[in-house]
Amino acid sequence: IKKMNYLAEKVAAIRNGDALVTKRYNGFEGDNVIGLIQDRTAEIYKIEIPNASVTGLLGILDFDGASQRNRPMLNPGDCVYCRVQRARPGLEMDLTCKEKHKNDAKGWMTKEARYGALPSSETSYLICCSTQHVKSLINEKTPLILALKQQFPHHKLKIGANGCCWINSATTIDTTIIANSIRNAASVPESQHASMLSKLIANVHAKATLATSIPPGFFVDGGLSTEKDGGGKEANKRQKLLLSSSEEQ
Repeated sequence: IKKMNYLAEKVAAIRNGDALVTKRYNGFEGDNVIGLIQDRTAEIYKIEIPNASVTGLLGILDFDGASQRNRPMLNPGDCVYCRVQRARPGLEMDLTCKEKHKNDAKGWMTKEARYGALPSSETSYLICCSTQHVKSLINEKTPLILALKQQFPHHKLKIGANGCCWINSATTIDTTIIANSIRNAASVPESQHASMLSKLIANVHAKATLATSIPPGFFVDGGLSTEKDGGGKEANKRQKLLLSSSEEQ
């Protein structure tokens, strides 16, 4: 499925040994995890859980407000945010996309449900960190999470105890900044998280000013910008310049 290539590539990197992943996820009841649909039957989705040694099982009706006639239709490769209902050593995890307490439940069609499919788009991205690092991010009052809310008030972030983080924001550039700030936070003291994020943003804005000031006919990021391409190629080169500047931080 073409739209999920960015996720598939990342998961492939995780399988091959992501440098940031230092510990396997074993699974604990009540944990929230991010997985990918691996296969489905008439009653069950089989979920691949990055960083875990076992897969998970998710019932097709295990979504708040779902019924046989009205339920999510997920396909292999789709990303999903679940809760671990039961975990046993060496056996597949039982997963659910239902709230533990019915009073907290919001129907899956309302787009306000906490669990469920995570949309795929050009502005969404999946990254993987160590399980130890994500534990420090689950608390919404940690310095980095508070700083992200202030700088990107409309961004969305789902954090899985298995080390995966799904990010979505207004632009690809914003998503890249958020992703790199999460990665960088693993090696930066909490007291410096807000300033680290501010430096990332300032650096990208500086590069953006430079990129947008380059007229047609000048070399941009190793390529020649021309008026004949209708601005498309030039825009791609400028975006590549911006993304590379963020990733260098």
